[in-house]
Amino acid sequence: MWGKLVLIVFLAVILQHVVRFLFLINTFQKVFNHAPGPCRKLPSVVNGSEDAYVLSNGLLFISSGFGHSGKILRLDLDADVTDTEEFRIEGDFDPSSLSPHGLSVWQNPKSGEVTLFVVSHARAGERVEVFRHDGTKTSKVLKHLRTITDPDFKTLNDLVATGPDSFYATICYTFGLAVDFLLLYPGGGVLRYDHGKTTVLDTGLVLGNGINISPDKRYLHVAEIARRNIVTYEIQADKTIKRAQVFDTQTGPDNIHVDPDTGDLWIGGHPNSYLASFHLSAPEKNYPAYSQVLRMKVDRGKITSVREVYVNDGSEIMASSIAIPYKKTLFIGSVIEGAVVCELIYPG
Repeated sequence: MWGKLVLIVFLAVILQHVVRFLFLINTFQKVFNHAPGPCRKLPSVVNGSEDAYVLSNGLLFISSGFGHSGKILRLDLDADVTDTEEFRIEGDFDPSSLSPHGLSVWQNPKSGEVTLFVVSHARAGERVEVFRHDGTKTSKVLKHLRTITDPDFKTLNDLVATGPDSFYATICYTFGLAVDFLLLYPGGGVLRYDHGKTTVLDTGLVLGNGINISPDKRYLHVAEIARRNIVTYEIQADKTIKRAQVFDTQTGPDNIHVDPDTGDLWIGGHPNSYLASFHLSAPEKNYPAYSQVLRMKVDRGKITSVREVYVNDGSEIMASSIAIPYKKTLFIGSVIEGAVVCELIYPG
């Protein structure tokens, strides 16, 4: 009798987890396509545009080739261009070893010179590659400066630069992407790297993903994709972090762009993470995946409202991961597919 009771309880727990999981990842979610204006695809982007960063002059840095030997692309959002160009990498570095994921920029306020940090899932292990760029639109060269490794760099996803040798970064998972995802295991977290020293600041995230910082440098926004949350931390005087808000986005939030003027968040997301998981795990089968862009109003570091700016059923772009507005243009990147540029007539 007790054996049957234990079995019934066990099966009930399993069923409860499965049902909760299916609803949490929006398995049954449908979308109705809309855009803020006419959109066009960028022909040369075929292996993803997983993350991106735009300078104030409109020069966009794009990481392409997630999960493969990749590259860093450039796009001038001010120019009437139709496609991206690849940066040439100089220095003591093998470009074929680069497997880029998240990226971020620190720009010297006096010289305009750029330090570019790129998470790389290299065969030799997790690392952050650091490059220098002169910050002008004419330069198509990245000079490799150094490679940063650390025992705590186990499953890095994204990072946000805070200086020429410092950044916050997200830890994605502990036991494996699929295991942590299916079990909703909180194996992710946030760390800080500062001049050779790494400190894990928070744990307990289920698939830590995109990360960015508020314009006043007081708040850190982190995407917890499996739980659909944006977790906002208040940065303390000693550079530790304290949770200030956990906001359910009702989507699978990926990378985060912060508007430098308003502090608003622009999220590239997965409105149906069930479809996205199939698309990303078996790209050769070309499973469809939805794309979505959300604009989140922020007041004193906390999200107060959300508008959907763009959504697509995969016919235009699949598995969107980043959205960056610049003047009247919206760049939308994807994890492993292409990229689109839309006119931002209706910004939301």
